[in-house]
Formats: sequence, C-alpha cells, structure tokens
Amino acid sequence: MMENLSKDILPDSLIRKQWDGVRKYLFTVSQDKKIGNDESTLQCRIPLSLIMTQYYEKSAVFRLKMSRPAFNGSRDYDKLQWVFAKLMSVSRQVHIRARKNGSVWEILNKKQIQSRWPDVKDQIIEMYEDPLVEGILARYEQNLSHHFASMYKKSPMLQLLFNDLYHDYTAGVPIETKKILTRHLRDIPFAITERKQFVRVDTPNNEVVISLDGRPDRTRIDEEAMNRYLGEVVGNRPSAPYHFNYEGAYRMDTARGGIREATLTVEGTLGDAYKKSTNYKLIGTDN
Repeated sequence: MMENLSKDILPDSLIRKQWDGVRKYLFTVSQDKKIGNDESTLQCRIPLSLIMTQYYEKSAVFRLKMSRPAFNGSRDYDKLQWVFAKLMSVSRQVHIRARKNGSVWEILNKKQIQSRWPDVKDQIIEMYEDPLVEGILARYEQNLSHHFASMYKKSPMLQLLFNDLYHDYTAGVPIETKKILTRHLRDIPFAITERKQFVRVDTPNNEVVISLDGRPDRTRIDEEAMNRYLGEVVGNRPSAPYHFNYEGAYRMDTARGGIREATLTVEGTLGDAYKKSTNYKLIGTDN
C-alpha cells in the first residue's frame, strides 16, 4: 500500500493531474527574537503565483511571480522595509528549472534578473544615502554578481516551494538531504541534514502528509565562528549549549498534484540569553 500511495505524488503523476494552470500561494515568514530582555518580532507576507511551463523526463520548468510584500500586515513601508521591498522586486519573476525530485536545478532568467539591478540600485541610492543602506546594497550586489545560483538555491522561500519531496517513501526510512541555512546565525553557514518521512494518508480528501525534521551537521559547521557570534550577541562567550530545532510538514494534494500547505519552524536557543524562532508557511490560496 505504501508503494502505491507514494507513486501518486511523483512528478509525472502531478503532470497528469492538471498541472497546467496557475497555482496561487501566500508565503509568510515570521520571526521572533529575544536577546536578554530585548524582544523583536517581524512578519513578511508575499503572494505568489506559480505556473509549470514545460515538462521533461528529468526536469520541469516553472515561472514564479512574486507580488509586493506586506510587512507586519501593511504595505506602508518604513525605510528598511521599502529598501527590502525594492530588492525583492529584482526577483519579481523567476524562471526555475526543477529536478524530477522537486528541488531547484537552475535559474533560467539570470540575465533578465541581473539587468533589473542597476535601475533598482539607483532608485534606492537616490532615496537613501547612509552607511547601513550602502552595506545592504553592497552585499546584495556581491551575491547577485558572484553567488547568483547559491543565493536562489538557498533561499528559504524556494527551498520550501521546491523541496526534494518526490521520492518512493518507505515506512520508517527517512529521505535525507544536506542543506545550508544561510541566515540562521547572521551570515555564518549553518549546515543541517533535513529528513523527510511519509506519515499519513487521507484518501477521501486526496491528501498525504510528509513530515520534516533537521539536525545540525557538526562536521560542516564552523563552531568557533558560531560561538564567537553568539558571544558577541549575548555579551560573553557562551557557557550554555546551543539548542537547535527544525521541524515542519507538507500537505500534498494527490488529486491536483503539488503542495496544499507547507510549514517549517527553525529555532535556536542559548539558555535564557538568546532565542530566535523563524516560522515559514506556504498556503495554497486557490484550493
């Protein structure tokens, strides 16, 4: 029974189930951060539309369109929100080739995306000239010019929307994927092994559920850099162990094919001195 069910969500089955229209989603990322007695909260929501434009034996091509983001429920931006909304506009439309397992293979419209940058950069500089904004622009330009592929492949949005979900699942045997979290601890790459398991089927509602969990990969983490950063944040070298939690789930539509809903929580704590929790949610709005 497990074999037959898992085949229902393979990419070739999704194609046969009307993967020829526009799929609409709302992507939400919310972050709660606590350092000592200081607390901060931020939420960003981005409406998305996704179209599969081509299908091949080993890949498929998608066109992803992102609408204007809302921060904390509003598009009445403050200074930095306006800057980040402008940066997001560079990638307002991304053409993606995905592997048969669902993960991002390559970004096909690199030149088009890069061509938008000079105009957006000029608009931001014309509006704000200060060291903070200049630093943000310099880092973005460096990534866009020299680390283009990894910038998109490691994007939390694309990793959630284009995860390597499509496998033959065996009960009790997780599918493992090595990943890098780029913004978990500022700019220190945080390596993990993500594990996916087929956990539940709801035949009347044409739905299967896949669970996610993740564990730090200590062999690929610069722990000295991590401890140095945490020491800078809390004011002294950490004495408590750093606890990491990574868990989520996908609800997959086996009738139409694709994702109905995806959730992911990434959390790190250092005793009572530091806590950062980031929640990602992808909800289909055309179901």
